[in-house]
Amino acid sequence: MKIDKRYRDLLGYIKANRFRLYVAMLCMLLTSGTTAALAYLVKPAIDQIFITGNEAMLKLIPVAAVAVSLCRGVGMFGQDYFLSRVAQGIVKELRDRLYTRMSALPLSFFHEKKTGVLMSRITYDVNLIRMVVSNSITSLVSDIGTLVCLLAVTFYQIWELALVAFVVLPIAFYPIATLGRRVRKITRRSQERVGDMNSFLHETFFGNKIVKAFGREDYEIARFHKKSAALFANEMKNTIVKALTSPIVETLSGLGIALVIWFGGSQVVKGVYTTGTFMSFMAAVMMMYSPAKRLSKLNAQIQQGLAAFDRVYEILETETDIREAPDAGEIERKNHRVVVQDVIFF
Repeated sequence: MKIDKRYRDLLGYIKANRFRLYVAMLCMLLTSGTTAALAYLVKPAIDQIFITGNEAMLKLIPVAAVAVSLCRGVGMFGQDYFLSRVAQGIVKELRDRLYTRMSALPLSFFHEKKTGVLMSRITYDVNLIRMVVSNSITSLVSDIGTLVCLLAVTFYQIWELALVAFVVLPIAFYPIATLGRRVRKITRRSQERVGDMNSFLHETFFGNKIVKAFGREDYEIARFHKKSAALFANEMKNTIVKALTSPIVETLSGLGIALVIWFGGSQVVKGVYTTGTFMSFMAAVMMMYSPAKRLSKLNAQIQQGLAAFDRVYEILETETDIREAPDAGEIERKNHRVVVQDVIFF
């Protein structure tokens, strides 16, 4: 199937940059591990320094915290740099391939497609693919790795409370997945309207002399306002659907934290856990918030990129023999009719 071939091609682009991806993934794992290490250091800091007054730990733990933070910074820089290099490289290859393919298509293709639509394929759609490649890999490797490491810390500290995460996360999955499918449909419609607006701008700017000659400025302004309003309405729908993921995550996070404080606090009062153990657990739980929130929005971002990827491949898979190209005289006459009709009368 064509749809399968498209995604195999995308994986082929990623595979060609696998060395940089491996380095980026190592940096992500370093970031994930050091994030969990910072959460774990809270326990000895409280129990050994603030409660028992251990002077040796007073010197050791700050040095360890600085070393862990430095390693975390190196990991974050490495993952950002190498992932950006991969994403930008994929965009360049796609952009070059797309323009090369367009250049090989017959003139009839350019008469059937609006200029602004073709321009949006190379600029807007390809840029969406770059964002998805960069963000999706970061979330899938770094954020999932961070969550796994932090979960390991929570299970090591207080395993009963760690089970709460496995109850909350599956509940949030279904509505987030449903919203992601809706985002893909709305994003595709937005991309079409952006292309239509680019085409309109090209036509009106190119035929500006004709517009002024016939005194049609107000008419063209009204047309532009209508297209702009349609794009605005569609973008607001997209914003609403994507913004719904945050309240879901916020509500479930608040529920989880409330349960942790209630149960964990009661266990500390009873002497089951030390204050340092509970605070280390809480630090790990709070650090889970950011990667969990990014992962909750990942599905919507992927759907946006897949919609853009489909639109790009509509051009790449276009047959070269669409229709026999007309002669030069016919092309000139058709160009004249298109400009006059699109710019003035419609």
